[in-house]
This record gives sequence, structure tokens and C-alpha cells, in this order.
Amino acid sequence: MQLNIPAAIFPETEAQLLSTNSTSEFKIYHGKIPSLKCSVLFTAGLSQKEQSVKEGFEQFKRIELYICLPEYMEVDAAHWSVYWLNRLAEVPGKFNTWFGPGDTIPAGNPPAEIFEPFPANHFMLVPPNLLASFFQHERIQKEGIQFLGVVPIAQEELDYKLRNSWSVLLKRMQKKRLTEKADNFRSSVCRKRWF
Repeated sequence: MQLNIPAAIFPETEAQLLSTNSTSEFKIYHGKIPSLKCSVLFTAGLSQKEQSVKEGFEQFKRIELYICLPEYMEVDAAHWSVYWLNRLAEVPGKFNTWFGPGDTIPAGNPPAEIFEPFPANHFMLVPPNLLASFFQHERIQKEGIQFLGVVPIAQEELDYKLRNSWSVLLKRMQKKRLTEKADNFRSSVCRKRWF
């Protein structure tokens, strides 16, 4: 029997279906987490197709993606988070590639700002932090499904990641008490380089 991901994540309340991607056969759901003062948009069905990962990343053969939003952000089917989660989740199947932690994806070509006032124009995939215990449901782990958070980052943060590594950037963000929760009012954790 196929795992019902929305019911596994929200066993006590019903997650709202926001979008169905008929091309890649996954759905996007939305649910609120009052105890963490946030809501989460997540894919369900993406993990049905195994990714062809490189050696050492076998645990990421089956993934689902999510975006964590602060409770003040109202979400509907036309929200930026739904649009981008849909586009990003299509990438592995469409381009015969795979996603793992630390991967960065531009918000368009050329990259455009995702929201204001924080000038994020890329996304970085990260392991759950704020929502770590939320995605550790026994049945999800038994199925070997890994959730990766989609975090909007600014150009200077991407440049810093490319010069150092994604884990160094993530540590810098965590030092500033940033999690995978999207925050359009935050400041960049990196300074722009002046030449």
C-alpha cells in the first residue's frame, strides 16, 4: 500500500491540496503548524520515482520537497511558494538529474527576485532543521523518504556558498538563528564583495 504522505505528516488535521502536477505526477499540499508559528507546503508523490544519485547519496533516492513559511504569510494556489515548489519539483524528472542537500537552483533565467524586500533570487536545498522532528514520522522513515527544505537565498549568499561550501553557508545562517523558514524581512548573512 502506498504511503499517504499528507496523512502521515498531519495525522490530526487535514492538509489542503493546492496543486496537482499532471506532468510529473506529484501534488502540493499546505498545512499549518501553530506550535512552530509556521505553515508548510510540501510535495507528495515526487518520491514515487527514484533519483539516480551518485555514490554516497543513496539515502536521497526518494525525496520530497517542502517550503516552510512564517505564519503571517497567507497562501493560496497563486502564491510564489506554490509556483516555485511546482517548478523545482519538476526539475529532476524533466532534466534527468537529482537533488540533494546543498543544491542551488536559480529563480529563473536570468535569476529574478522571489519576493521583497529581501532580494532572494536562488533557492538552496537543506535538510530539515526547524521541522526535523516533524518529518521523522516512522512510516516516512520506513519508506526511505527524505524531505529537503527549499530556502530562498540572495546572490551574495550564493556567491559565498560557491566560494566555500553549502555547509559553511548553512552554519553561518544557523549562527544568525535562521532556519529553513522563509523570511522576506531578513538580512543577508554575507556581505557583498566590492572590487
